[in-house]
Amino acid sequence: MKKLYFIKLNTITKIIWLIVLITSYSATAQTFTDSNLPIVIITTDNDPNTNLPLEILDDPKILATMKIIKRPDGSRNYVTDQNTASFLNYNGRIGIEIRGSSTQTLPKKQYSLTTLKADNISNNNVSVFGMPSENDWILNGLGFDPSLIRDYMAYYMSRELGNYASKREFCEVVINGNYKGLYVFQEKIKSNENRVNVLKIEATDNTLPNITGGYITKADKTTGGDPVAFWMDETKFVHDLPKPENATPEQTQYIEAEFNRMQDHAYDDDLIDGYRTIIDVPSFVDFMLVNELCSNADVYQSSTFFHKDRGGKLRAGPVWDFNQSFGSTFTNSSHVDQWQFNNGNRIGPPFWSYLFDNSDFRCVLAKRWNEVKALGKPLNKDVLIAYLDNALSYISEAIPRESQRWGAINDHATDVNRVRNFIVNRTTWINNNIGSFANCANVLLPPLVITKINYNPKTSTGFPVSNDLEFVALQNISDRSVNLSGVYFRQLGLTFQFPYNSHLLEQTKRFI
Repeated sequence: MKKLYFIKLNTITKIIWLIVLITSYSATAQTFTDSNLPIVIITTDNDPNTNLPLEILDDPKILATMKIIKRPDGSRNYVTDQNTASFLNYNGRIGIEIRGSSTQTLPKKQYSLTTLKADNISNNNVSVFGMPSENDWILNGLGFDPSLIRDYMAYYMSRELGNYASKREFCEVVINGNYKGLYVFQEKIKSNENRVNVLKIEATDNTLPNITGGYITKADKTTGGDPVAFWMDETKFVHDLPKPENATPEQTQYIEAEFNRMQDHAYDDDLIDGYRTIIDVPSFVDFMLVNELCSNADVYQSSTFFHKDRGGKLRAGPVWDFNQSFGSTFTNSSHVDQWQFNNGNRIGPPFWSYLFDNSDFRCVLAKRWNEVKALGKPLNKDVLIAYLDNALSYISEAIPRESQRWGAINDHATDVNRVRNFIVNRTTWINNNIGSFANCANVLLPPLVITKINYNPKTSTGFPVSNDLEFVALQNISDRSVNLSGVYFRQLGLTFQFPYNSHLLEQTKRFI
């Protein structure tokens, strides 16, 4: 998932540092019998040529069996529970492979897995740890994060702001009888009504309106052989949906044009073709706040996702990949006193700084920041530190086993204190540098209410697909006409933007 970036070091120093980093993991055998955390036991199939367990590769996935031990009453889990069906959260077939980029240089690997049916071919959508049913999952090995908490914290922050972020659960992992340490079992980012809820675009969707979505596009490194879809300055953009091998030239041209249109109009505030008609502003605001509060060194140029539903606006997120955040010392690029989009190092496309320089967008950003960092709110420093401490208490028993198994990259307690202090200091710095929100403090809401929702009705003559009869009724409850310019439904699954200068007369309804 990561590359290492070395600043102002000669080649010999880089090599020595990488060797020291890798060899600091001293793999130590140990006996593992039980845990307060769920236990994931993976047993790969035997190689028919050697009759020994297959080695997990970078590619392709190999077949294995996975059992997840999690007693329903929340009591302690034991490795011997793998033979008790009522204690198993999952017991079935999987395909598994190593995932990541720079983390593959580490002895402790992280994995991508697909839950399969008994035929070893068909995907098996299942609920794991109570997460919505799906078949694609990740075992996050927490590489390059001595605190073991950075990703876990950041996904929590984004979800608490009301956005989708990968759901996850701490666990301890055993592969072929070998204890592998502490992991986070989490959702993979993909199109799904319970993950990124956008329509799946097909290869035949090459004209309007179908070509408008849905897309999941990321600014990222190209690992695993995926081709670059397009460039913006020095940043690579890669298709996630559609799959790179399925994307048509027309689809690539369309989504690239949307990004370029957003960048070209980042300073335009009008409601005809300004930036607000192109992007979902709240998603960009929340995405920036989470990544900037964490000072994520990977964001903007790498591990940066966007998505766009059919007929909808371009949205930032979901957030992803925070092991080099909260003051991480591995790249020396997670700073308390710099904006990540404007620090002179891997800043990504210029549209991020263009948006920040737009006084209208920056005012909204400042207003949202002051809302969510207030006492008791999701990005309040005391709330975040309390959440951090609770999560660390939950994994406290596994931390010594993790350290014994792999050795310490850095002192855990020291790095945890670094994260705590960073949250406090970064909050103060943002307070002093984000600017005023006085000009957008009081927004007048139009007098509109939703009066009816017709969802998933029965099929009817002339309408063989029930969704054709779905509608939302919007009513103007005032005694004057309402200009609907700039009004739109922003929740995924219902994407609609009113045409510029359209009006809804007093005491009338509009069916969408």
